[in-house]
Amino acid sequence: FVVFADEVHAIPKEVYEVLYSFLEDFSYQGRAYPPFTLIGATTDPGKLPSPFRDRFGIRLSLDFYELPDIETILTRSLGILAPSMTADPGAISSLAIRSRGTPRVANMLLRRTIDVLVVQAQVRITVELVDVAMEIAGVDRRGLTDIDRRILSAVIVRYKGGPVGLNAIAASIGESAANLESAYEPWLVREGFLIRGQRGREITPKGLIAYAEGGG
Repeated sequence: FVVFADEVHAIPKEVYEVLYSFLEDFSYQGRAYPPFTLIGATTDPGKLPSPFRDRFGIRLSLDFYELPDIETILTRSLGILAPSMTADPGAISSLAIRSRGTPRVANMLLRRTIDVLVVQAQVRITVELVDVAMEIAGVDRRGLTDIDRRILSAVIVRYKGGPVGLNAIAASIGESAANLESAYEPWLVREGFLIRGQRGREITPKGLIAYAEGGG
């Protein structure tokens, strides 16, 4: 059978000690257990103890989804969540662009859009309706959220475009550095709003444009 551990870097140290015994010979305190496959998922592999990380024979990294894949997921999800409703292709694309290459974000934005659709007594999702729903959700046409915009603002205004350390950014906007590093920075860097260098984070021309336009 398969044992799946999500965010495996966050489990207590004592649990690692138990798992070492299981992973060596499927036994613990002299008692044998059925063989199993352990799958560990983490957003921060650097926090895994080396002895634990080295016991995994296969290591894979997952990237963000491409737009066509997100559009396929959104179309399928709409059929599940609201089978009586339809969507214009442009509306699905508009949602996909805002979804940060992440299916759970795409599905969350779709649910917020369906909420607006129901309130307005409509049965078809249009680009205009997506814009209304996303304005309510605080997500601009690029996918930037309020926290994303605060990050860009901190780097540009407070730290003159950088370079600046992540801890300084986190302190200036009242968020934890760990949260910014795992939940926001990877996408901002991937999409070209920020550069992450040895001396810290720096704004890019794309980031300056997004800030100048108010994120919209």
